[in-house]
Amino acid sequence: MFLYENNKCPVCGKEFTEGDDVVSCPECGTPHHRECYKSLGKCVNKDKHGTDFVYSRNNDDNEKPAEPAQPQSFEQFAADARQVFENVHPVNDAVHNKAEEANAEIQQKVSSEYDIDGVSTLDAATVVGVNSERFVKRFSKNGKLGWNWGAFIFGPYYFMYRKMYTESLVFLVLPFVASAIISKVFESAMLVLKNIYTEMYSIMATYDTEKMSSFLKESIAAPENRQAWLAVLITIAVSVVLRMVAAVIADHQYRKRVVKIIKTVDEKVDLGESFSFVGPVTGNESMSQAELRKIFLAKQGGVNVFFPLILLAISFFSYMF
Repeated sequence: MFLYENNKCPVCGKEFTEGDDVVSCPECGTPHHRECYKSLGKCVNKDKHGTDFVYSRNNDDNEKPAEPAQPQSFEQFAADARQVFENVHPVNDAVHNKAEEANAEIQQKVSSEYDIDGVSTLDAATVVGVNSERFVKRFSKNGKLGWNWGAFIFGPYYFMYRKMYTESLVFLVLPFVASAIISKVFESAMLVLKNIYTEMYSIMATYDTEKMSSFLKESIAAPENRQAWLAVLITIAVSVVLRMVAAVIADHQYRKRVVKIIKTVDEKVDLGESFSFVGPVTGNESMSQAELRKIFLAKQGGVNVFFPLILLAISFFSYMF
């Protein structure tokens, strides 16, 4: 026998059976199926709240005026308490499970946002230095290829600025290799193109714009110059493609470099090495190893302005002279 045997749900009219999910009104004690109570949104006897009405498990008594409340026996109190616990316990379990799932999702999100290939974003930001917020967000996208306008516009100079010297050398050499191949394939056309350039420079020296415009139109239209202009178009196309490749791989390669710097430093720490600096850092004898490690990471990373400027100067003067 259970608490509401032979009683009916006042909403759906169905008799309660053992195992039903039953809730009782906290004010009058009227039992309802939980789903019925939710659908109604209130106790079916809400209009009687504030009166002497108290639900009785004897259906006939519910139709009669309520009698003065009698002292509840210990057995009845224990039975009511047990029923309340049985009604609440599944809800607590469901809430607990939902909380656990939400916590797991939060932990996973935090892990993905604040961990880059096993190193913290704080360390990554320290290594990056300039514009670290942008790179940390980019690094958090699981190393996917992206687009870097700096690498597209400045090519090898950008890589050198970010101390990516291997990539800088690659994108310095590749255009020369491509140019050499094109010159070999279009060897005769290169001689024609050289003559065109020589004539253009001589006309430019006279500042005669009409003559220059007429010469260009004739040069482009001349059938014997088609191979020369084709070589020019291929050279430009190769240059653009190389810049696009640089823009696509720049962030990916930089991410690998930053992670490598941090992991290399941590491996040395694990082997028992410590940090010390001599030079512009003053008062380092009072710094902790954690503070010195941060300074070391910043020195290993950061940017290099000097080398790109030197390379630009060399390129400019070699072009001019």
